[in-house]
Amino acid sequence: MHSFKLISTGGIIYLIVLVLVLSVFFRSLDWLRNPDLDFSPLKSNFMYYRNPDWWQLIVIYLIKGFFTILWLLLLVIPGYIKICSYSQTYFIYKDVQARGDGDKYTFTDYITKSRQLMDGNKWRYFVLQLSYIGWYFLGYITFGIALIWVIPYVCMTNANFYKDLVEQNPDVI
Repeated sequence: MHSFKLISTGGIIYLIVLVLVLSVFFRSLDWLRNPDLDFSPLKSNFMYYRNPDWWQLIVIYLIKGFFTILWLLLLVIPGYIKICSYSQTYFIYKDVQARGDGDKYTFTDYITKSRQLMDGNKWRYFVLQLSYIGWYFLGYITFGIALIWVIPYVCMTNANFYKDLVEQNPDVI
């Protein structure tokens, strides 16, 4: 019984962290597209969750995780390739919702669009993620203090990567 409480508490904390990190990713993309945007970190990061459809992100996360686990059952390398393929799902969701076209898409459509967007770009994404290893190591040796700066850097860099993908492939989204 004690381990169940620990696992359920960990799951709740993980979902809260997921919601916070996604809000930072979304706000980074907004700020990247419009640098003159009012950017007060505490207030603006939760702005997206005023939308009544924010729960759809959790559903997309669960579906994406299910597909990733299925691919990881094959081997680690195909699983990581799919992780790279699905990496832009949340950004695509945000853009589609911002356009008001969310009713035209199912949850798996966002994953499919991410796969299409990442065709030919998985290696670039993999190398980009490798570039963070030193930064994360710095975060761990400082007991998480450096992560205060590392996580926003990673979020902004990933948002910039997505912006570049969309500029190269405007017909996908």
